Amino acid sequence: MVNVVGASCKCCEMLQEKQQIQVMEAIQNHEILSGKGLNQETSLKRAGDTCWGSHYGTLMSMISMFTTIVEVLELIIEDGVSLDQRGEANNLFELMQSFHFVFCLFLMKSILGITNELSQALQRNDQNIVNAMALVKACKQQLQIMRDSG
Repeated sequence: MVNVVGASCKCCEMLQEKQQIQVMEAIQNHEILSGKGLNQETSLKRAGDTCWGSHYGTLMSMISMFTTIVEVLELIIEDGVSLDQRGEANNLFELMQSFHFVFCLFLMKSILGITNELSQALQRNDQNIVNAMALVKACKQQLQIMRDSG
């Protein structure tokens, strides 16, 4: 998805423009708050291969920009540069409309949200082994509770 929507400057600009319009409408309708540090300009974050926190960031940006991403995919389907780009955008569009995709998106958000806290804590320089083991235990407990509650 990041590769298709973020493939060109034109697509990135469309995504930013549509997201900006959506945020402005939400602020006007009092659906979200405005103020210092809120509703900053966002983009789709590319996940890194080794840092799990980047995957969590990608999921969070996908969730917050879901409607905008769908709109941009629709535009790519109609006006894409190549047949391959239009086909890939169409496949992604159909996939994003499925229950399975949305369910997995939110499931992974929950799982990586729990493990992201642990990951952030373990990357701190002042972390000691006793505290780290307590954090691992707490993370395992949260994941087990999630698993048990279905």
